[in-house]
Amino acid sequence: MTEIGQSSRILHPDEVTDILDLEIGKRIRCNYQASANQIGTLSGLGGMTKDFLPPVSSATPDGDFYFICVDKDHLGRWKLIADRNIQHSISWDALNSGGVASGSGVLIENLTQGATLRLLTGGISSADKDNEWDKYIVNSTLNNTIVAGDNDVWNWNVGVNTWTSTTISGTPANRVVRGYITGVSEHGHNPSNVTTVSTPKGFRPVLLLDANINKSLILFNGEYKKWNDTLWETISTTLPSEDIFINEGMDDLSVLDRRETTFVLDMNDSSGLGEEGKLFKAKVDLKKYIEITSLSVK
Repeated sequence: MTEIGQSSRILHPDEVTDILDLEIGKRIRCNYQASANQIGTLSGLGGMTKDFLPPVSSATPDGDFYFICVDKDHLGRWKLIADRNIQHSISWDALNSGGVASGSGVLIENLTQGATLRLLTGGISSADKDNEWDKYIVNSTLNNTIVAGDNDVWNWNVGVNTWTSTTISGTPANRVVRGYITGVSEHGHNPSNVTTVSTPKGFRPVLLLDANINKSLILFNGEYKKWNDTLWETISTTLPSEDIFINEGMDDLSVLDRRETTFVLDMNDSSGLGEEGKLFKAKVDLKKYIEITSLSVK
C-alpha cells in the first residue's frame, strides 16, 4: 500500500469529503489499519490515505474503504455501513474485546467528534427479516441511488461473510454471520462460534455520527466573535448564517474557561513624604481582572 497525494484524487459520483455533506446514499472514504485478529485503527475520514482495500480485505489490512450513509438512528445520528469487510480472519471475541460487538458500540473520538462504532444486527433466524443486514444490504436502494443488494456496492459475495451482534436463541456461544456462506446462494444466515478465526469471518463496521454538530460564536457589543488563539476575531455584525456558524464557529468553548494568571503592575512613586518614606500606587482594571485572589508587594 502507498500513500496517495490529494491532488491525484478522483471522487466517486456519490462521494463526499465532509460529514456535513452526508445524506442517504452518499459515501465517505476512511482508512483502516490492523494487526492479525485485533481491532485496528480508523483514521482519515473524508480523506484519501492509501489505496483501497481489496473486496476480500486482509487479515492485516492497511488501506482505504467507503462508509456508505444508509439512515438515521433513533437518536438522529447518521448511520453508515462499511462497503466491504475491512478485515477477515478475526473472531467475534476479538471484536467484543474491542467494544464494537455490544449493542451500544464503542466511542472512537479520534475519528471525529462523538463517533460510535458497532456491528450490524443479523436476524435470529433466516426467517427473521427485521434486522440491519436485510434492511440495508439486501433490500434498500438508498433513496434510489443504488440497486438493492448490489454486490458491486456491498461486496457481500466475495468469499467472506460478516460477523453480526445477533445471538441465535439457545446458542450463547454462537453469533450470526451474514453474506457469503458456502452452499448458500444469497445473503446466507449461519451461526458461528465466537472464537472462530478463519478467512471467511469478517469485520464490517457500522459508524454512527452525530448529525447535529454544535458551533458557537460570542455576541459582544453587536458583533459576533470567536477566539482565535490569541485574540478575538469579529466574524459578523449581523446574525450569521448556518454556513458561517458551521465554518467559522468555535466547537470547543473550554478555551474560554477562566484560568489562574499571574501579572505584574508597574507602580509610580507618588509619596510626597519627603525623606521619611515613599508611597507607591497603581491602577487595577477590575473589568479585566474580575477576581483577585492575592496581592503582594515587593
